[in-house]
Amino acid sequence: ASSALSLGTASPKVSVVAAFAEMLAAAGEDAAARAAVALGLAIPSLNEADRKELDLVAACLPEAGRTKRAAPRMPLDELLQRLASEADAGHAALVATLRGTA
Repeated sequence: ASSALSLGTASPKVSVVAAFAEMLAAAGEDAAARAAVALGLAIPSLNEADRKELDLVAACLPEAGRTKRAAPRMPLDELLQRLASEADAGHAALVATLRGTA
């Protein structure tokens, strides 16, 4: 995540978000995974390949539990910073924020 931030371009950031969303989904955190994908899809400079990468992750998430809950209002760079800084804590606070329970 910190490397993606330092590069400053969207594609590495999207790859980190996609991988994090897949990890969240594998851990049963589908709502948090959807929120992470939504943050990635909100990147204004998102190219078609990056959009497809995130769309593929979203398509693999279970239908159950899908709601119209708004995605957290968090800049993508903040998500990436928190991924790097909260790694030792297992991202519990970040997951709660993405889930909407923080």
